[in-house]
Amino acid sequence: MLLWLFSVFCLLDSPVSSCESLIHPIEIRGRELLLGNWTAIAESTDYPEAKLLTNIILESGRLEITAATESDTINVIRSPKMLGLCYTFTTLFE
Repeated sequence: MLLWLFSVFCLLDSPVSSCESLIHPIEIRGRELLLGNWTAIAESTDYPEAKLLTNIILESGRLEITAATESDTINVIRSPKMLGLCYTFTTLFE
């Protein structure tokens, strides 16, 4: 228990860094680097209405990215939990 508290206090005492490196677009070459399960831990938007809805409704989210049969195409299965219910949305990106 003491080690856990010490760890938490060390994290709380660390300096705040800039988020700029986290919010710029990144270039990913090849779809193989995207494939797998992804868990969303944060979301950002410039629209106040969307931010309000996200903060109120969305509890958590997960993405499953798989290769489609066509080259350079991926299937994205989003599984958000909203208002205590789980949903699934499937999208094909070309």
